[in-house]
Amino acid sequence: MEQYLFSNAFILIYIVLNLLYSKWAKHIPIVDIMILASGFLLRVYFGGVVVDVEISSWLYLTVLSGALYLVIGKRRGELLKNKADARPVLKYYTKEFLDKFMYLFLALTLVFYSLWCTVGGGNLLIYSLLFVIFIVMRYSLIVEGDSLGDPVDVLFQDKILLVTVLLYGIYMGGVLYG
Repeated sequence: MEQYLFSNAFILIYIVLNLLYSKWAKHIPIVDIMILASGFLLRVYFGGVVVDVEISSWLYLTVLSGALYLVIGKRRGELLKNKADARPVLKYYTKEFLDKFMYLFLALTLVFYSLWCTVGGGNLLIYSLLFVIFIVMRYSLIVEGDSLGDPVDVLFQDKILLVTVLLYGIYMGGVLYG
């Protein structure tokens, strides 16, 4: 019963965050990025509740830093493509600011993922780091090129990245469930 009430509170928080973002927060620099990233954390939490699995702190940290990396990368791409008219908050950001924090969160993502693999996983889990490093390097290469940085668009427009993500999924499925 307590888990049910706790889950409902998080659903309410998720809805409120989405409403706040849509009506107000998407116009406030940094707040816009933090709300988007927090949505990823809430979805991981819900996933853990649905399958009745405790999510490790290292995985939460990995998801948070990875989400910040992706969101900032998207803002960077939009800024460089002069989309300030479509997203007014971009006028507050500079390329240098976004670059600095994009790569800070990339480094944190790799560190936290490595810790998740070594602390919570078996011997084979650490080898998944090779896939993750390749994926983020490929994504960064594309985002720094001629891209708006939308993770979904980047993934489905790049066959190498898509195949690598699929191979990563197969590998992780084998390690975790095989």
